[in-house]
Amino acid sequence: MLNSPVRISDSYISIFCVSSHQVLKMAVPVSWDKLPLIVTSVVFGYLKNKDRFNASLVCKDWSEALYSRNIWKRIKLEITGDDEVNNVRTVKLMKRVGAWVREVEIRFWVTESSVKNMSKVFDSLHEGRLTKVEMNIQRFGDINYKKDSQLRIKLSALINMFIRTQTCLKWFDIRACGIPVDLGLEILENLSLVSGDTLNHLDITSFFSPRSLGPNGVHSRPGFRSSMSRFTQLRSVKIDYYCLDKEVLLGLAQNCAGILQDLTVFCTDSGFCAHSISSCRWSTVHSLCPNLRVKVWLLLQDNTSDVTRLLPQLMPLGALRFTSRPDNVSARGLIQHFHHFTDSLEELDLDLHPNYDTTSEEMVNFVISCSNLKVLKYKGVLHFRQVAAICEAQRDGRMKLERCEFRVIGRVARREASIRATVNQIRAEYGPIFDSQNAQLVLEYV
Repeated sequence: MLNSPVRISDSYISIFCVSSHQVLKMAVPVSWDKLPLIVTSVVFGYLKNKDRFNASLVCKDWSEALYSRNIWKRIKLEITGDDEVNNVRTVKLMKRVGAWVREVEIRFWVTESSVKNMSKVFDSLHEGRLTKVEMNIQRFGDINYKKDSQLRIKLSALINMFIRTQTCLKWFDIRACGIPVDLGLEILENLSLVSGDTLNHLDITSFFSPRSLGPNGVHSRPGFRSSMSRFTQLRSVKIDYYCLDKEVLLGLAQNCAGILQDLTVFCTDSGFCAHSISSCRWSTVHSLCPNLRVKVWLLLQDNTSDVTRLLPQLMPLGALRFTSRPDNVSARGLIQHFHHFTDSLEELDLDLHPNYDTTSEEMVNFVISCSNLKVLKYKGVLHFRQVAAICEAQRDGRMKLERCEFRVIGRVARREASIRATVNQIRAEYGPIFDSQNAQLVLEYV
């Protein structure tokens, strides 16, 4: 399969062939009307659907190239609530190429007309052939599921019918805006019944609305627990904090023992999350899934009282993303509770508010102490000596970063020129060091 950019020189065309890991060179005239069909197809594979459609009208050869099977293995679709011309074009396109699609990313806004159009799109996707589905359901305008019960029933029937026909799914990612809880549970139940023994990746973040769940969260619903217990081949799970408790976690670990490797938890309420996560028996989970790595995304909005019990020491924390806000716990106060994760952390992402959180020496020392850290992303106010300290640790082997990103925020407009000069100085001094270690250093002024 050819899926990388084609490079055209004056005398030949070079293509990287994934199957043989070799660069193929073809000595052909560099002219679009003389290019081999397979080369043209590779080039057109990087176009958006609208551009592909327009290009297919140029000539017969381009039309033939654009409707070749390899281009349409993955497709991104959008059914809007007010652009009927685009929706009709999408439906026509899918009738022609739907049989070739294996991976689909769908985004649609819920209206009467869009539900009808999506039904036609789903009909064109042949049964049992999709392996990856990413679905983003948006509520259009003032649509109210409670008042418009007929639209809710149609939407439920549409999505559930589609899921029941796809028996080979390995990746399922669904997001929704304002979708009713019972409809969400019904979708998850059908997914677990059909693809419970084939699915490797499940992402249900931003699927259930916490406002409609009450104080106990969705994990307390019997339907949710029974659905999650049917998945037996999951390697990666992304889930919201209100969907996770000790029973759900232990059930995942037992059913996917030795298979589950990545668990990403999105947290926006430290008290709730502390109660649901800290009660889990992490030693048991770790014995069932020894390769499990936990990623936690924190967006906390209260003090640090719950942070100490938010992440138990036995938790195999592999990645941490912290977003700071003016009204929440500071990163400086948070870092002191994470000293026992310095040996397990592999990814660290800090997004600090420029008027509230500044990078302290304590935080820099914490970053350097993470001996197994592979990816570091930082956005905020940063001084040259602090960047230099981290880069020096990379130089002398104390850190083994594979990717390091600094996005520096300037708080004073008149200092922009000096900050940019500092960024360029760091890039010039330490860039070659990262290059020599096959690592990547990214510095930007925001």
